[in-house]
Amino acid sequence: FLRMELSRAANAQLVKCVPMFVRCGNVAVSELGQRLMPSVAAKGDVIVSRGDESEHIYFVISGALSLVGGRAKVRDGRQIPKHGSDMHLYEGACVGDASVLLGIPSPHTVTASTTCE
Repeated sequence: FLRMELSRAANAQLVKCVPMFVRCGNVAVSELGQRLMPSVAAKGDVIVSRGDESEHIYFVISGALSLVGGRAKVRDGRQIPKHGSDMHLYEGACVGDASVLLGIPSPHTVTASTTCE
């Protein structure tokens, strides 16, 4: 029980760090936090592909993600971004939110720049 409560509190803090959830009440944040599932991505793993509709919002706990708006090559499930066309996200960022909340395809391909949690 204690482990679950500690996890819930940590997840709620993570959710509260995301600007779009800052004004949410404690009950909503707690419920969102309960739905978080840990995941690890290796460097180069594709998290979200441009044009896909995501069913998940990914929160960055550690590591870095690269967002690429242009068409980049994908080889063996790993994306090779075009030089100079990427943007990086770090701890506290989230991706997939527009697709989940607005029901639109992802405007970016997102890959792990480092090992990420």
